[in-house]
Amino acid sequence: MVRLMVTADWHLGRTLGGKSLLPFQRKILEVLVREAVERAVDWFVIAGDVYDRRRPTAEDMHVLESLLAELHRNQINILVIGGNHDGEVLTLYSSLLGRSRRGTAQILLIDSGYPERASNSLHQKLPVKVFQEEGYAVYAMPYVDRRTCLRLLQGEGGDGALALHSGKSTEEGQESPHVSLLDLYLRRWIQRLPPDENVILVTHILPAKVVSSLEAGVEEVVGQMMPVDEGTFAPLLAVFAGHLHRRQTFAHNLYFAGAPYHLHYTDSYQPGALVVDLGPKGLHIEFVNDLPPLFERIWLRAPEEARALKNTLPSDRFVILTIEASSEGATLQEIHEVVQEAIQGVSELGSSHVLITFSGDVPAPTQMFTQEEALTITQTLQRYTPLDLIRTYVREMHNDELSEQEIQILQEVLEQTGES
Repeated sequence: MVRLMVTADWHLGRTLGGKSLLPFQRKILEVLVREAVERAVDWFVIAGDVYDRRRPTAEDMHVLESLLAELHRNQINILVIGGNHDGEVLTLYSSLLGRSRRGTAQILLIDSGYPERASNSLHQKLPVKVFQEEGYAVYAMPYVDRRTCLRLLQGEGGDGALALHSGKSTEEGQESPHVSLLDLYLRRWIQRLPPDENVILVTHILPAKVVSSLEAGVEEVVGQMMPVDEGTFAPLLAVFAGHLHRRQTFAHNLYFAGAPYHLHYTDSYQPGALVVDLGPKGLHIEFVNDLPPLFERIWLRAPEEARALKNTLPSDRFVILTIEASSEGATLQEIHEVVQEAIQGVSELGSSHVLITFSGDVPAPTQMFTQEEALTITQTLQRYTPLDLIRTYVREMHNDELSEQEIQILQEVLEQTGES
């Protein structure tokens, strides 16, 4: 039996309110790595979007390398494919490639630039054949952009790409006006596979089913990704994919592992990873969902309650303080004071990873504050008049300025309501 742990969409280095989530991401991923070691998996698979941006920081890369190094020390093979957020950054910047030659466990980092940089001893064709054991053949197909996909098709010497530009494809004798280049390339690859292989593909794709409309034809992309029809994978035993953060299954064999944590505090899906056993009786898939949360959301009924949380906030989670407030029946000055009091209260907590949000209809800014920033903002707000707040809102939200006539009208209204 061969055991895989499949995860995806780590988005290392993601930020919220200008602050990096990396310290909290690392703690959760360390738990996931320990789970892989305890379960004695043979392969640890990351199906794309390892980083949140194509130019990760040195700290982002260090976190990835330290996690994979721990797996490698425990003789676990590693497969990481690039996603649309990664580009060609994996094989360009990682120092892990050489380690696979110094140990028994393999480390394969495969992105869209892999074929050009692969040595002659490795497969240089996408998808890459990773291993074949116990009657199963596992392949890896990273995210590729339209230009790379067109180059792959042209390298085959076929005229399918040209037919696609006319809006028609004659694959399997049928016209298909909305087949993407990637879909066409994968169909051709699947047709060339040996008929007796139990093929499993690890990839990073956008299912056509989640695309609301394809009327734009072959140029249609979502998130710069070319959609692939779920039926394209019908001949394969299973496809394990990244890109969708929520765990879900399409057709009978397309599995999205989902992200190991929420990537925004409003997310409601169950994060986790898949453990896949390739045995003599077929596939057995288990969802691992006992990972610690990344966010801790605390609801407050009034801004002054923030002060009571001093020295009690969890240090291993990103804290979201949500203040339940309403502007109904309140004056602008009262709303102004609510915002100031909340910021002042949080500034006294001494935590650099706290986000203030409002659950009611109070027109307050949503921003993350360090202790020093909160004090500065409080002092700035104290100098604002209601008219200043209105002018700032119009300038920042509508990229416009109030006219002299509008200012005069507002001043008259404010004076009449006693808020000048």
